[in-house]
Amino acid sequence: MRKKIVAVMMCMILGLSVISCGKKEDGNGDEELTPTPTSIETGTPTPIPEPTSTPETTPTPVPGEQDQTTEDQTTGDQTTPIIDGTKYHNETYGFEITVPDDYVIYDEETSMNIIYQSMAALYQSVDEMIAAFDSVGIKYPFVSVTSKPVEQNASANIIVQLCPSSVLPGTLEDIIKQSLDSSSQQYISIGVTPTMGEPKLVSVDGKDICVADSSVYIDGDFAGTTYKDFTLYQKYLGFDSGSNRIIMNCTYYNEEEGKAIDEMINSIHILK
Repeated sequence: MRKKIVAVMMCMILGLSVISCGKKEDGNGDEELTPTPTSIETGTPTPIPEPTSTPETTPTPVPGEQDQTTEDQTTGDQTTPIIDGTKYHNETYGFEITVPDDYVIYDEETSMNIIYQSMAALYQSVDEMIAAFDSVGIKYPFVSVTSKPVEQNASANIIVQLCPSSVLPGTLEDIIKQSLDSSSQQYISIGVTPTMGEPKLVSVDGKDICVADSSVYIDGDFAGTTYKDFTLYQKYLGFDSGSNRIIMNCTYYNEEEGKAIDEMINSIHILK
């Protein structure tokens, strides 16, 4: 079951690997970008645990905007995370990180709505999905999406997952390797062949962080969209924070964005 959880966590991310930006007009004729996840896969993986009721097919709308600064408030032993521009700080989950300058960070509630877009066929509501994840301790602290213009109907994004170490035992290299294998199988199942790197440990802020890279080339009609000479890059990383494991998937489309993701990794500060 633990291996299935790893597969579910990372395969579900593949459903968010291409995030298109829908445009809406305001009164002045200016365009504003609102991230709307779209799947690059032809099917949806089965999550663990299974939903217990018949799912609806229409997902809950995702808010397009939110206040990007949250005051630090404490309720019992839970501290509200701080989102200050591109900086995310969470005492409860035990880490802070600064995303690239052109990214927008969405809080946990909005992020769960975004995640739900790829899971709507399996859960009746966002609340039901959250309850299922909570039963095994899976959280999605935040989703971050670039505000830059989209490239071939896709924009770079970062998905952050949290899972108890007791659910994901083994070394960080083992966990990231399982994630790579699951993602590779998912890509192959939808007709594209990825290139997967090997997990390696790097030291950031005196702590070990496991990092691995992958890429997949797409040229032609794919999942209802035509891509021309298009390469999708992903960087997987994982680190321990107290009794939890933080797993991140970063999707980007060129060398400049890749360098920005590397700078983000170097900004990670583990608090526990």
